[in-house]
Amino acid sequence: MASNPTDLSTTDDDEYQVRHEDEEDDDERTIEEEEQLGSDDEQNELDNLQADANMPLDELLKLYGKNSSLIHSRAQEEDDNESNSSSEDNNEKHSRHKFHHLLQINGQLLPEDDDDDDTDDSFEIEIIKFIRVGDEYQAQVESQAEFNSTNGQYDDREVPVDELLWSPSSVNNDDNEKIDEYLKTIRNEYPFADDEISLQTLFNCQMNTELALIKFRQLPMKTIYTYSEWSLDEIQHLEEGLREYGKNFFKISLYKCPNRSVREIIHYYYQWKKSERYQLYMEEQQRLNAIISVTYVVISIDYVYKSFI
Repeated sequence: MASNPTDLSTTDDDEYQVRHEDEEDDDERTIEEEEQLGSDDEQNELDNLQADANMPLDELLKLYGKNSSLIHSRAQEEDDNESNSSSEDNNEKHSRHKFHHLLQINGQLLPEDDDDDDTDDSFEIEIIKFIRVGDEYQAQVESQAEFNSTNGQYDDREVPVDELLWSPSSVNNDDNEKIDEYLKTIRNEYPFADDEISLQTLFNCQMNTELALIKFRQLPMKTIYTYSEWSLDEIQHLEEGLREYGKNFFKISLYKCPNRSVREIIHYYYQWKKSERYQLYMEEQQRLNAIISVTYVVISIDYVYKSFI
């Protein structure tokens, strides 16, 4: 039996309308319940106050004494917070004063009147550092007469302590052969003589080689030989020191050549490198290095072999 669709729609509408009306009734009932509960709470509060009013003092202290400590602690915390905030403000003012003092040390602070107004956004600290340039910042030096060595007279100033030992500009191209012959003659007569002394003598003699030879022969031996000649034992000690300490000339002077200064050892070292002993020393050192490397390889192989046994 077929049902009428219009009947179904009407029944659905009726059901929906009934449900909507029920919800409205529920809302009204909920509001009434809330109002009733609110009035009940007020009545309960009034009853409690009336009961407290009729309660003896001892019972009131027992009842509310527990909460008094909590209230006191909260009040103490508020006081502590206020004291901390005041101390922080004082520290901030002190730090601001120190910063102000530092700015005054490093430069001139503008503006000078500080109102401690931190809320002004337009306030800017400016530091001006003056550049000390000008006549007022220059030292007052008394003018002195220049030294004149041409006339042999010295002015009011002291004689300069520096002495010119050699000047390449005073040597002409024609004088090179004469200078070489002069140095060869001195080396033949005075082996291991210091070339600096011979050239200084030649320069003082106005590049006159004959006069320079005469003056040089008149010099004391201590001046000609600034460094005494090395003995065979000293050379061997030097070579032993080079094997042990390398180019640490301080240790060589301390442990191998105590009678020689570091300056003497360095001076002779560069002369020794130009001699035949240096070539023999290098050949012997290469043989020793080869023996040491082979020994190291044998020891390494033996160690690896024993580790696998």
